[in-house]
Amino acid sequence: MDTLSKTFIEALIAELSEYISDKCDEVTDDISFSLRKIKSVDSHTCKYNNGATKGVLIFDDLDVVIKIPFQGCSGYYYTSESTDAEEKSSFEAFQGATVDDNPSGWDYCKRETELYEKARKAGVEEFFLEEEKLCEVNGYPIYVQKKAHSIGYESMESKEIAAMRERIDNLLDKVDTMRMSGNFITQLAVAYTFDKLCEFFDFCKEQGITDLHSSNYGYYNNKPIIVNYAGYYES
Repeated sequence: MDTLSKTFIEALIAELSEYISDKCDEVTDDISFSLRKIKSVDSHTCKYNNGATKGVLIFDDLDVVIKIPFQGCSGYYYTSESTDAEEKSSFEAFQGATVDDNPSGWDYCKRETELYEKARKAGVEEFFLEEEKLCEVNGYPIYVQKKAHSIGYESMESKEIAAMRERIDNLLDKVDTMRMSGNFITQLAVAYTFDKLCEFFDFCKEQGITDLHSSNYGYYNNKPIIVNYAGYYES
């Protein structure tokens, strides 16, 4: 993965320190309201997006993104005597991210870094976009990942799709597709071979990888690839 400059990392830490303090022990998607205020880091313009378990800073002119894991989810509730002005906030820590072989972790970004290493050892890492820990902000982990795009693989021809589709249709009757579309699975088979695709499905089943819907995959170097692969678990 390309190395970010020291000045960029220092500027990033300074920006995030505004919102992640050393006393902050409930980082949830609520932080997204603040992180959307960040428009640039070290003169690199960016935008912010988030899912259930992490936020992402996406830079216009960099080939990586910055990922901030959430510790849990927030919500609001009312007591039977509550009025609108007495709305109470709640926090529920994540407990389903398996990290360091502990199934009760909260850091879904760390889970992705560990899964990538396991995929590399299993010989299926090409299906996953690499991610690694970049730095800490007041003791809080921040991660970096190569940047994928939402469209791509222009080199795939319709005849390749047609030739592979029958084999894929037969495969889909036997495996958990993890919410991936049949078209995307076919693209994976054409890009990495059908046999490798079968190894990928075996690996995902073994590691408990789930929830690979369309927001969790994209294209990198003109090939289909999985971007977010930590899944989400209630416990």
